[in-house]
This record gives sequence, structure tokens and C-alpha cells, in this order.
Amino acid sequence: MSKKYGIIGFEYALPTYYISHDDLAHETSSDPNKYKIGLDLHEMGVPSPKEDVVSLALTATKRLLKKYNVNVNAVGKVEVGTESNFDTSKSIKTYIMQLFENTKIQGADTTNACYGGCNALINCLTWVESRFNHENKMAIVVCTDISVHNFLPAVPTSGAGAVAILIGENPVFRVHDIMSHYSTNTYDFCKPISNFPYCILDAPISLDLYLKAFKQCYNDVKNTYKFDYMCCHTPYPKLVKKALVSCDVDPEIAEKSLIAGRRNANSYTVSVFLSLISILSHDVKIGEKIGLFSFGSGCVSTIMCLEKVADGCDDFSDFNIRLDKRIKMDPKRYLKMIQSKHDLKDYVPIDDVEIDGFYLESISGYKRSYKYN
Repeated sequence: MSKKYGIIGFEYALPTYYISHDDLAHETSSDPNKYKIGLDLHEMGVPSPKEDVVSLALTATKRLLKKYNVNVNAVGKVEVGTESNFDTSKSIKTYIMQLFENTKIQGADTTNACYGGCNALINCLTWVESRFNHENKMAIVVCTDISVHNFLPAVPTSGAGAVAILIGENPVFRVHDIMSHYSTNTYDFCKPISNFPYCILDAPISLDLYLKAFKQCYNDVKNTYKFDYMCCHTPYPKLVKKALVSCDVDPEIAEKSLIAGRRNANSYTVSVFLSLISILSHDVKIGEKIGLFSFGSGCVSTIMCLEKVADGCDDFSDFNIRLDKRIKMDPKRYLKMIQSKHDLKDYVPIDDVEIDGFYLESISGYKRSYKYN
């Protein structure tokens, strides 16, 4: 990628609720150390019944537009990475268009398990400096997902959130050209329409695949880049550490990235970018390089290098504060929620808590209506 274009900034949305893994362990008669030591998970992000992947995406995008004072007519592409769309035809990107008076915006959704956001990022970076961007416009990447499992061993890894990324000229982070990729045809994880929103997971195969993908990608670039930090897709933090150790890398290099994984668990496409924001909540200096490893079951994976080339993206020191503002949910309520699917045709969500951002007001004849607080 050229020095002229790259990542200008980020914003994000967290789910309204969280569950303590101590409480979850007590409710399910499990050993809390299995979660807190075995997986290095302490909390999990949980959306309100009034939140879905669209409302989270809308909130993150609106915050991004406001934070960077973006002229919507200067945006030419919006692309969404997700694996949680409830509609196999209408993209989440089309819902986001309600934030733009500008209709001349290209883009749609991209899906491959937890990798879709990385793919959307590469697509948007490529587009902004291509001949197709003849008006020199900006692009926005949106990652949004809700991870929900209906079998107990995977429940502690559930998470949710959305991240929006602004791409254009005069970046804070340059994304270097040389990347490494690993892709195979495997059935470690899938989500058939009949099973939505729950996945079918073969955990041992999936974990082994993650480690293989990381090793190949990292070994391909280890002589090209000297990373100061690593952020990875984080099913659970212990797996990230295991992947680094397998390549003889000190896991301390990823320590600052693991705040999100420990406190919000696995938010699918959003996970790696919340891990990146975890790093940005500390002081990243100009010239420092961040290795970003994205992995999606099935499988597709990439390692890329982000180098800080200008001041900016240094206003995330409130990341822990925003995590603290979430409301604690009784795991009994959550376990009841995930055992039942709401009607996708006609539905009015009920929750007494006021949502900070967009929320789902109702579904009528499959049409979703959203309001903003």
C-alpha cells in the first residue's frame, strides 16, 4: 500500500451488558478457574434484546462520522465484515446507508467466519488508491457481530460489538504491502441457515487450524517486520499466547491487546480490531509496528503490518472505562435468552434499559425499524 493512504481512525460500540465468568461458573456448576485460568477469560459481552448487528454497526459508524467530522459526500465506499447477518440477501451495509444522504457509495458485506472484517479492510485499502476511486474519496470498514452459542463449553467465549474504520489520505497508520495468508477447505466451524444464529463447531480441529495458520503466516513475515505489538483474532486469550509461543515469540508482545478478549470475549470479526483498540488505549509511538493476525474458520487468515506514521488514534485511554459502563447481567437470564430464538418476521424486543446509541424498535413483516438515543 502507498504511503499516501491508510487508516485515519477508529470508533467502536460495545454491547450494553456483560456477564462475569465467576457468575457464569456458579450458575452452571463449573470451576471458575476453567474460564479464568484455562482460557484467560473474565467477562463476556452480551447485547440487549434491543441490540442486533445492525444497531451496533449503526452506532459505531455514527460515532466514527462524528469523531472525525466526516463529510458524508466524501465517502465513496462502505464495506461490512460480519458472520451474523440474519438475512441471506439484504446486506448490513444497506442499513448503514441511512446515516448517509450520499447515495453514491459502493460496497456490500463480506463473510467468512471471523475473517470478514480483515477482508473488508484489504478491499477498502485497495480501492482508495485504485483507478476506481477517481474522485479521491474515503472508505469506511465496519465490522459487526454477535457471537452466541447454545452448548455450554462454548458459551463463555460469546461476545459482541462493532468497530468502524476510516480509510483515506494522510493516515495515522500505514498498512504495509507485504502480507501473508493461509487458506484451506475445512469443516472446523460452520453456521447453516437452519441452525442460525448458532454454529456447529469442531473445537479441536478449529484450534489446531488456528495454530497452523498463525505459524505459517508469522514465519512468512518474521524476517520482514520487527513487530512492537501483536493483536490477533482472540477466541480466548490463552490461545493467542499459545500461538505466539509456538513461534518462539514472547507472548508479552500481545499482552496489551488482550484487554478486549478478557473482558468482551470473542466478538467474531470485531475481535481482532477490539484487540487493536486495546493496544491503542496505551501509548503507541510513531514508527512502531503492530502485527495484526486475522483468522476465520473454514478457513482464511492473514497477517499484516500496521505502522504508525503520524499523530492520532491516541484517544482510546477510556477503553476500560467504557467496558466498566456496561451493565452486569444475571447469567440465568442470559442462558434462558440463548435457548430461544425470536421471530424474525414480527417481533418487538423488550428491555427496560436505555440503549446508548441505536436500538431495534421492532420487526414487522421482516422489516426492521431502528431508533437512536
